[in-house]
Amino acid sequence: MRNFININKFILAILLELCLMSSPINAMNYNNSSEEDIQNIGEDELHDEINDYIWEIFKSSGDLNCISKLLANDKIFMSLDFVIIEPIFLYACKKGNVEFLKLCLKKGILERDSTTKYFLVNYFKEAIDNGHLNIVDILINDNFIESLIEQNEKISSELLLLAAEKDCLQLFEKNLFRNNQAIQEKINFILFIVSRNRSINVLHFLLNNSCSNFITEDGASDAIWVASRRGYKDILNLLLGNIKITSLINEQIATNILSAAFDTEHYNIVLWLLCKDEIKKFINDNLANFIFIWACDNSKKEILNLMIINFAVVINRETQKKAYRIGISKAENFNNLEIIKILFENFIQEETELNEIFLLLCNNLHPKTLKILLDMYANRINEETLETIFRRIITSAAELSQNNEHREIVNILFNNPTIRSKLNLDSMLHWTQEVELQDTLIKILPREE
Repeated sequence: MRNFININKFILAILLELCLMSSPINAMNYNNSSEEDIQNIGEDELHDEINDYIWEIFKSSGDLNCISKLLANDKIFMSLDFVIIEPIFLYACKKGNVEFLKLCLKKGILERDSTTKYFLVNYFKEAIDNGHLNIVDILINDNFIESLIEQNEKISSELLLLAAEKDCLQLFEKNLFRNNQAIQEKINFILFIVSRNRSINVLHFLLNNSCSNFITEDGASDAIWVASRRGYKDILNLLLGNIKITSLINEQIATNILSAAFDTEHYNIVLWLLCKDEIKKFINDNLANFIFIWACDNSKKEILNLMIINFAVVINRETQKKAYRIGISKAENFNNLEIIKILFENFIQEETELNEIFLLLCNNLHPKTLKILLDMYANRINEETLETIFRRIITSAAELSQNNEHREIVNILFNNPTIRSKLNLDSMLHWTQEVELQDTLIKILPREE
């Protein structure tokens, strides 16, 4: 027995020496060791030397090829403590070292310690995080790992959630069929995770699997909400394309997911959702009016136009008036003319309404908005309204002594050929003479060049 141990010590010395030749470290000076020196090493001391040396290689260089040469020897392998090999095994998963992992699994390194189950999920995580899906395949197809997962529901559930988070389809699929009952119980949580993490491959698989029948209204709502909040159009497309999911959508869910996109400023998602029949049919009158005003207030022309196309019939009078106020403010204060143009183009139908708006703009001195209105509808403004507005302008200019501001309105009116052709200047002069306001009229009339 003593001779057998001595022979193995000698073999170990040679193996260690060979590794030293390829390793950047020289922690143990085996090159200068004689066979007698090695023979004098006790087994416990030899065990410690092996563990110390391999750990030094790993810590100093992470040289897995050098360590593999050592582990190929059964005696060395069996002398290695799990506390040493475990972090090296984890590192190999991170680096995607196939040969090292295959060697360890073949020699049953994970079977030697009962604490393996506590580290198993970490091995998969390191492999997935670093893009080594081939390592995932190696791990899930190992007989010992497979049996360990099957016997431990906690590990199976953790791996299932890891696969959902990381969009690792092969790991998800393996654990899905391993514990279908757990899937049914956790389907809503898993659906939320894959939607939140944009795990599109797992989501596609999940929605096309029979377990999707167990998705509840809350589960569907949470999944669509988080995808909308994060602006994941591809995830939303899958969710809203699923019959089971769309059958669970109601008015409240539609409101919530639109709000999520609004809150996070994913306006492209808002626009897209408003075009989807699965959402559009649940938009009630109050929500439609709210979105309409929001689009005006935030100068979102695409959304505003879409609301007019799809929901113009439910936009009430009060909402229109509020929208006009917003559009006028943007035009006058920020030179943003687009919103008021859209509103004028789509909501001025009756002559009465047109003349009311015309009077409002002239009386409140909104020159930019007035010019837009005249460019669009000057031919529809009647002579009676024009005479009324001129009399108000002249009277206000005289009372307030703000002739310059009133002159700007008069200039806009006179510079519009259609309006000028409708004015009866002689009648206006006669009226001003009667009320002794001819001086005011002369001041605010455009001067001849």
